[in-house]
Amino acid sequence: MKKNIISILSIGLIVFAFSQNIQAQNKKDNKGLRQGLWIKTDKQGRKISEGNFKDDYPIDTFRYYNKKGELETINVFSNKGKKCSSRFLYKDNKVKAEGCYTDKKKDGLWCYYNEKGKKVLEENYKNGDKNGMVKQFDEKGNVLTSTTYKNNKKDGAYFESLQKAGYFTCNYKNDKLEGEYNEYYSNKEPKIKGQFVNNKKEGEWKVFNGPNEVVQKLFYKNDFLSGDAIIINVREGKKEIPQTDMALVYPTGKQTQIILKSGEKLSCFNEFEELLNLLDLNNFILINKKSQMYGNLTYITGLNKDNTVKIKVKTDFSIIADENGQQALKSLFIK
Repeated sequence: MKKNIISILSIGLIVFAFSQNIQAQNKKDNKGLRQGLWIKTDKQGRKISEGNFKDDYPIDTFRYYNKKGELETINVFSNKGKKCSSRFLYKDNKVKAEGCYTDKKKDGLWCYYNEKGKKVLEENYKNGDKNGMVKQFDEKGNVLTSTTYKNNKKDGAYFESLQKAGYFTCNYKNDKLEGEYNEYYSNKEPKIKGQFVNNKKEGEWKVFNGPNEVVQKLFYKNDFLSGDAIIINVREGKKEIPQTDMALVYPTGKQTQIILKSGEKLSCFNEFEELLNLLDLNNFILINKKSQMYGNLTYITGLNKDNTVKIKVKTDFSIIADENGQQALKSLFIK
């Protein structure tokens, strides 16, 4: 009997304590202002958030949970709820993102991390808009991109890493590319230089081979490539030859042979592979893989029965297509 009375009393105390705890939370004062601990739950009774109020303002630490009951976000409030320092969490409670809000808008530096804890992104905000520098990082902490923002638009210097291929810099004005574009090899030697006007390539663009030597010029008008000139090194010096004037290109030993549309033959000291990289290969076809001969489709008119190539340009030799070259030419000229 005594044991039963004690059990009943114990249960009563637990129920009383629980009811007192319920009554102590989610309270409003006589002015209707939230005070003390507030716990919000969903329809299933699962906790969504918990934190304290004073005179209806959130104060100190609030915690937010997902449907599984896992902690997702921690907010620390100050200045009558106007300021909020936030941390968003992964399942293992490692930080996913952190930063501050002012009047519920992002403010100041925000940092984002991957699941390994490595920082992958930094953003700067003012009044909810991106202002200042935004940076992306690789896992080693190297900067992948760096963008300057003004009122949520790209405005100022931009940097982008091309990994082992080098990097480039340019400028934005009101979210549009404007001014100098400079691309560099990984050894910081110039690779490409040009200009943007109102988000479009304009004027002369230069391509370099590394040791600060121009190997090609590209001419743009309103973002349209209107022409080019490849710098050819011949015995007499340098010549600027548009690739549209090149009918045939192929290597002979350490030199590269170019036959122009006029029939003139140039022996140049440009390395064949380097020259090939400058050509728009959409306009050229590999005629013979063994001889590495490329022909400009502008001047090729077809294929003869003996597999020699019909071409508008006069040459002192027959141009023989190999099997792959024959198939490619037949697909273009024989219907």
